[in-house]
Formats: sequence, C-alpha cells, structure tokens
Amino acid sequence: MGELEKLPNIGQDVAQQLEQVGVDSPQALRQLGAKEAWLRIQAIDDSACIHRLMALEGAVRGVKKAMLPEDVKDDLKAFYRQHRKKCCPCIGRWTVPLPGRQHDPWLPPASGGSAAGCHSAHLSGPHGRFGSIMR
Repeated sequence: MGELEKLPNIGQDVAQQLEQVGVDSPQALRQLGAKEAWLRIQAIDDSACIHRLMALEGAVRGVKKAMLPEDVKDDLKAFYRQHRKKCCPCIGRWTVPLPGRQHDPWLPPASGGSAAGCHSAHLSGPHGRFGSIMR
C-alpha cells in the first residue's frame, strides 16, 4: 500500500490516477488541493464524478467524505456543476461550456474554427484541450 492509499477515501485506482497527474504523496495532494487534483484527474478520466471530488476533499482533510461539513459539500457540488464535462448533442463530443453561456447549437462557430460557438473547446482525441476524451 502506497502513502496515498493510507489517506481516507483513496483506493488503489484513485491513487494511481493521482500519480498519473503528478500527485505522488499526501503532502502534494494537500498542497495542490482537492479541486485542482480533481480537474487533473478529469482531464484523463471522463468518469471523474462528484463522489471522487468529495473523496479527494475528505482525503485532504483527513476524514471520510461523509463527514465533510454541509457547506463544504455544497461548495464542491457548485464547483462540480461548473466544471463537469458534458456531451454536446450538436456534435456528439465532450465539451466544456463557456462560463455564463447556455448551450445553443445555433450560435455561430467559434472564431477561426468549425465548432459550435456555445463552447470554449470541443474536445476530440488526444489533441483536445483536456487530452484524450472518450466520444
């Protein structure tokens, strides 16, 4: 068992993902913070969910995720809603919406590109903004 796996909520799979994104110790996770660690994991794994985000926050605080205070859980839920990837029905790819803009497939294309204007990036293949993304 590695050092990361000794933290609450961190199993072998999450520990491996943390190491893949450059977090190799409990100290590194605490320094980086749960939100940034989750964003890095999300970049390599589309299945990164709210439960993983809460698990990381619990690990940073040294508690089980169920023991996180309600205001912390609420903050994490808001962060997750803002940063989670969604599948864009107009092109069928994973996307990250522009802040403050609703999805609208009728918006003009983003400047210089062919993707719908509703998104900051249409993620495709290993060259997308967040790396390899499943379609």
